[in-house]
Amino acid sequence: MTIAQLRLRMTLNHFKRLVLGQVHVPKLAQGRALFGELAKGDNPTPRRAYLENEQARPEQKFGMDVDPRTWDSWFKSPSARPKTTNITALDDVALDWHRAGRSPSAPPELLKGSFYRELVFGGLLKKMLTDVRSDDPRKIIQGRAAEYEPVSPLHLHVDALELLNFRESIPDVSQEEIVAIGGARIFDILFSWWGALEYPGILQSAYAGFWSEEREAWKGLSDADRERRRLDPAFVWQDDPEAAVQASLLHKPNRTLLGQEAQAVPARIYRLLFAIGCDSDFLREDVLPRWALDLATAGAAAVALFYGNNPYLRPHEEQLILNAIDAMMFGRHVDGVAAEHRANLWGGDVVEVLRGAMNSCQVDWGLSDNSNFYRARQAYRAELLALGIDVDDIYDLERRKPRQRSQGSAGTATTSPPKQFVHFVDPRRTAARPERPDEGTGARPRDDSHHDARHLSDEDLQWLNERVRGLTGEN
Repeated sequence: MTIAQLRLRMTLNHFKRLVLGQVHVPKLAQGRALFGELAKGDNPTPRRAYLENEQARPEQKFGMDVDPRTWDSWFKSPSARPKTTNITALDDVALDWHRAGRSPSAPPELLKGSFYRELVFGGLLKKMLTDVRSDDPRKIIQGRAAEYEPVSPLHLHVDALELLNFRESIPDVSQEEIVAIGGARIFDILFSWWGALEYPGILQSAYAGFWSEEREAWKGLSDADRERRRLDPAFVWQDDPEAAVQASLLHKPNRTLLGQEAQAVPARIYRLLFAIGCDSDFLREDVLPRWALDLATAGAAAVALFYGNNPYLRPHEEQLILNAIDAMMFGRHVDGVAAEHRANLWGGDVVEVLRGAMNSCQVDWGLSDNSNFYRARQAYRAELLALGIDVDDIYDLERRKPRQRSQGSAGTATTSPPKQFVHFVDPRRTAARPERPDEGTGARPRDDSHHDARHLSDEDLQWLNERVRGLTGEN
């Protein structure tokens, strides 16, 4: 499977789930059921083409200028590539469907009107690398990455998977630099969603979107009680006391449990996301799927940055955490297990990897075991399956043939070896992989003396951040 095929399959199954609800069967076209459902009821904003054409098909009142046969062909043909107008029609239908109240549980991102178009044809790398014609292409790529905002967490997750399997370069900008710039942007976005635990940043974070018992109670307070709360010394000196009060009412992790991991920086956001696994009170059923998806995104982006051909430091405790994320979400390193059983596998080797990672974090795990991580695994894989994707599909994503683009189009092939997806998980494969020479790469010589440390030293962290800033162009 290629990234393009994965994007299309996710899109078609996501749309079909929106319309059919519980009748949706992943990977099956279900054209008759889909178009039959679209033909039911009234659309409050029917398409003009439907109003003007008395012979129009019933489904066209929701903008579906696609017949069931074409829809079915998109599922059957691996080489299917729908027109942009057809995918745009899915966005139009989804928007009308949502406005008509036909799918109250639909994600709010559908209201942006470009959910499916961006999922199929867009993405971080597409924005970074389309038609880079400049005397300073690196600066252009950096600027475009900084401007990129994903439509939804699902879009960012696909961006991370695409980055992980990226095998191209352009003149004057290497594959490593492109991956570093893209990975840093993914970390920045995840940090904006999860890293701000206090006012004012938390008001624009993922936490602002979670239901909160405190916010519901606030709505029931009298005006006098609300005013007394605003006059609390913790809020009255803020620039906006009302906003500060609202920030205090959000559902968020317990900073005391997170310990030092609460002091996150963008380059280590995957550590914070992993550490949140200690807070069972925070990880309610409505929070868990979002956390699980972003945890998997952080893990994939970190692998792209810290492994493969990139000259980054690989400290032992960081590897433990990345190993744990992979073992939970993507693990294929368990021998002797049939593929159909991997989705529910939670063997001793996975638990062992998790324990090592948990011990490497200075987090108050208390009575927490690995159950939250098991729940995260199940939630992530359930969402993948609903979108027609198996874990094996992600693991076996077809690597792009190494090539170099011209500054406007694809060029000739390069000879760099393909990067293996999460190849560091299996200790046997990790041990067998030869170390890359440090000479000429700018990489720091490998020093195993810090492997027993529970955290990166200040010196190591400073060096790592300098490497990130150097490759991404930050000052």
